[in-house]
Amino acid sequence: MPYSDPWGSPGAYSTILVEGAPPTPVFLDRHMKRLTQSLRLLDLNTALPLKFVEDAILNTATSNPETPYMIRVAITHAGLFICKLPQSGKESELRGIFCTVRRRLPSAKSMMDIELHRIVQTLDRNHEECILMSEDGRILEGATSNLLFVQ
Repeated sequence: MPYSDPWGSPGAYSTILVEGAPPTPVFLDRHMKRLTQSLRLLDLNTALPLKFVEDAILNTATSNPETPYMIRVAITHAGLFICKLPQSGKESELRGIFCTVRRRLPSAKSMMDIELHRIVQTLDRNHEECILMSEDGRILEGATSNLLFVQ
């Protein structure tokens, strides 16, 4: 079925790295937990069983043997949306682009965070990452990356 863009609709999402042979969604259990948490925090009840969502993610991952890449999983009242996003791999150096856009509900990944989506769409995903900052200059998170600081 053709993909339609669910951004701007009430829903939750997660972005998952797929790598290896066979293609494996990295930290799938954590992504499923975060997706479930986001749906709950956004007060979105869905008729989709989580086992169905997990199976759909695994089917998508295994049907695309050339890794690495990212898949975005979104659940809205309209259903389940999964799309593949190009990714050059974890060996790549990413340049951080700082932005002060805030999630509406910081503890949830919401499809209603359209301003964040617009900013990320302007970036070259293979070389740039949106780094979310608080208005007082604290680094909060990467839009699609985990940030680790080592002293």
